[in-house]
Amino acid sequence: MTRAKEVFNVEVRGEGEPPLVLLHGFGASNFSWRFWTDQLAESHALHLIELKGFGEASRDPEGGFGPLEQARLVESYIEEAGLHRPVLVGHSFGGGVALLAALSLQDAGRPVGGLILVSAAAYPQAIPIFIRLARIPLLGEAVFSVLPARTLMRLALRRVTYRPEQVTDADIEGHARAFHTLSRRFTMIRAARELLPEGHEGFVRRFREVDSPTLLLWGEEDPVIPVELGRRLAHELPRSELVTLPECGHLPPEERPEESARAVLRFLEKHEL
Repeated sequence: MTRAKEVFNVEVRGEGEPPLVLLHGFGASNFSWRFWTDQLAESHALHLIELKGFGEASRDPEGGFGPLEQARLVESYIEEAGLHRPVLVGHSFGGGVALLAALSLQDAGRPVGGLILVSAAAYPQAIPIFIRLARIPLLGEAVFSVLPARTLMRLALRRVTYRPEQVTDADIEGHARAFHTLSRRFTMIRAARELLPEGHEGFVRRFREVDSPTLLLWGEEDPVIPVELGRRLAHELPRSELVTLPECGHLPPEERPEESARAVLRFLEKHEL
């Protein structure tokens, strides 16, 4: 069996318990966490995971790139790394992966210490246009093979942020590194087509079973996963609290880095995590 450490691209920083396992969003990479890492690493060991098919992680198609496969690999990584009751931190797609992994680990008698879900993909919903394009046979391949990586990322970032004029060239370049080759883009296309897990209705019904303290962190102006879905999730997760950030879109760690990091540290301190 392939080891998760051989599939993921992982950066470990800092020291301290419990460890935080950070899972980025769809089409993203560990670059997403750049404004949080220094501060969080002062008190916790960080395991920044680039999920299968994204960033510098493996693009081996065996097993696929959907959320269930990613969650299985996250579970394996936690076991391989010997992490005790880690806190799973997931943004968007990574938030959905974190939820799936937490449920499975709880079933196995190895519950996580906590969850921090940032603009998390938890429910069936409208899919953003750039992912819809990727899912269309032939058209997805044509669009993603022709447009330069920087152009793709500029369009994506400016559609998901509250103040698109504040997206910098450095932001675009950092995110675009994951798409500079055709093989990486075509892997993302396949991942887009595997985005909705089979039996997702059953997983949604099980959210009420999650027994770990959970922070839900949301931008009030999120155009991708509206804050109403965050409120629904807060209602269904029994040990959750919702923090919303005004004038913030889909990327709280990048759009409101100081406020969002403070919310994370307050949550960890409150629950003595």
